[in-house]
Amino acid sequence: MCAFAVACATPSVEPAEHAERIAIAEQGLEEDPTLQAHRAAVAAARANEQRPKLVDGVELRAGDDYLSGEHQVHALARVKVENPIELRAEREALRAQTEIEVTRLEEASLERRVAQCFPSVEALVRDQQDAIFSGFADRQKVLLQWNDDWRTSGVVDELSGVRFELDSRIKLATRRPPPAADNLHADMQLPEITPADRGELVRSSEQLSLAVREHHPSIAVRNATAARYQRLVDRARARRLPSLRFVDLGYEHRTDRSRDGVGGQLAFEVPFGGQARAEIDRFEALGRQQRSEADALVSDQVTLSLQALQDVADFESRASQWRELEELASNAEQIADRWWKGRLAKPEQVAALLDNAYAARIAVLEARERAASAGCTLLAMTGISLDAWPRQ
Repeated sequence: MCAFAVACATPSVEPAEHAERIAIAEQGLEEDPTLQAHRAAVAAARANEQRPKLVDGVELRAGDDYLSGEHQVHALARVKVENPIELRAEREALRAQTEIEVTRLEEASLERRVAQCFPSVEALVRDQQDAIFSGFADRQKVLLQWNDDWRTSGVVDELSGVRFELDSRIKLATRRPPPAADNLHADMQLPEITPADRGELVRSSEQLSLAVREHHPSIAVRNATAARYQRLVDRARARRLPSLRFVDLGYEHRTDRSRDGVGGQLAFEVPFGGQARAEIDRFEALGRQQRSEADALVSDQVTLSLQALQDVADFESRASQWRELEELASNAEQIADRWWKGRLAKPEQVAALLDNAYAARIAVLEARERAASAGCTLLAMTGISLDAWPRQ
């Protein structure tokens, strides 16, 4: 059994709350080296919580003297005792440091997810652009063959035929989208133009401010850091109090047994408090700095979040318009197919109709892209995905 219970080492146990938060943050990112590094930092901080002890050792001294033919033996045991009030504040400061490391892991997780979000949107848009261009290119190639046949047979003059071919070749060369990078996230999708009736997005500044403060890990990091500084203030205040510092137990023995005995002494520290006062002022100022940074960050992120929500709300409010453009584009393509097959118009007339259909599809796609990018911005600014955002 340990001589002093407070000096015994206790196992470092991960709190259930921290374990759950870490598991959520690491979901889908278990192999990410950045998160692994933060995970190690959490483990180190948690282990450091076990460091402060009220008594963590004893100093032993022994000696002997020969005086006038007498042999004198003396021994001293000195136990250093920490200030229990200061020790409690130190432990709370270390627990606050663990909370900081957990929030930094969550912050890194959000940054990684946001870093995946925007490239995924880009990859999805490129896929859609490629599909739109493929349909356009197939019809354009048919029109080129038709134009070539007419020019060969003399239905159109050489000048008109070459001009049409050049214009078509320019479209085929410049409208082809670049290859999409392999950045598509499995769970990412572009918003549909026929969304379910889920109500309007909540867009009040008060709701946004509350959401950012409660859910964004960058705010949590600053709040946790401010809390740690407050614990350090408490520790500095404890250092201004008188406290027991040493307990000495001594034993002395002489060969003639004339002075055998046991004695002891206590050592108290009475600080003047000047250094502690400076620490209090410093840590209180650092705490104010963290809280002010959190307030400024909330203000900036609320502004950007409002704009993102406005972009999504605008897209959803115009769903019928986007749907109408898609339908008109499909109808125009069907008419174009019918007219070129029946040779009911000139190639350039059919091409003009196809150009309008292409422009309509691209306009719808660009609207979907803006809404999807706004969703990524909302995630970055609030820590909440668009799917989880409250509606009314």
